[in-house]
Amino acid sequence: MKKININKNFRMSTITLFSLVGITSCGIYESTDYSEYRGASVMRGTGGTVKQVSGIDVWTTGTPNRKFMILGLVNQSYTNDNSAVSVLAGMGRSSKIAKLAKSKGGDAIIYMNDSTRLTGYSRDGMAFGHAYGGYGSAHAHVQSFSNTRANTQSNSKVAVIKYLE
Repeated sequence: MKKININKNFRMSTITLFSLVGITSCGIYESTDYSEYRGASVMRGTGGTVKQVSGIDVWTTGTPNRKFMILGLVNQSYTNDNSAVSVLAGMGRSSKIAKLAKSKGGDAIIYMNDSTRLTGYSRDGMAFGHAYGGYGSAHAHVQSFSNTRANTQSNSKVAVIKYLE
């Protein structure tokens, strides 16, 4: 029985091509806007939960238990199709807001509103196969898969603050 073998370089090129098509078809969209705040300037919070991200205090609940002033507001919108690339991109959302806050002179950010809504579903799939044969017999092998992912739209409103004490 003679075996027909596909060139190894051709297989690697095909896998690379499918991988690139999968990555570039991911629907990632992010918008981050900063607006200066003008209003009552000195406030004092009551405390809450805080963590450090990129050198900035991130208040996920509550407000700082010290005097502070609001410098501005950040609105961030993020579309996620739950692909691997999209999930990795989403991991840096807090870091991006923290870096923006630092560039505006902020010491901390306070999450005021964070919401996510379902916008639809994405489906993709692939099939791979090979065949061999000879002298009156032939064999084929095919593998395929499909995947359905939920698409979401996330929106965050964050206050950029400066500690006064």
